[in-house]
Amino acid sequence: MTLLFALMTAYFATLLLNAAGTFTNNNIRKGFSALLNITSVVMFITVYGTARGVFVYLAVVALFGIILSFFNRNTTISANDIN
Repeated sequence: MTLLFALMTAYFATLLLNAAGTFTNNNIRKGFSALLNITSVVMFITVYGTARGVFVYLAVVALFGIILSFFNRNTTISANDIN
């Protein structure tokens, strides 16, 4: 159950930081995302231990970032893009 909450908080923190496909400039979102990230890393540490928990957290956040970048990309190709 703790692992599920850790994954959910990491996902929502990544969503808040990746607002509109770029790093957000909103300080409230940054602060809330930092709080969610700290909560998530603490939960991963309680599940996996200190060193392994931190690396699992980093891997999960990297995976969520890759997934969000993949689904937020612009895939339209126009005639002006071809040189």
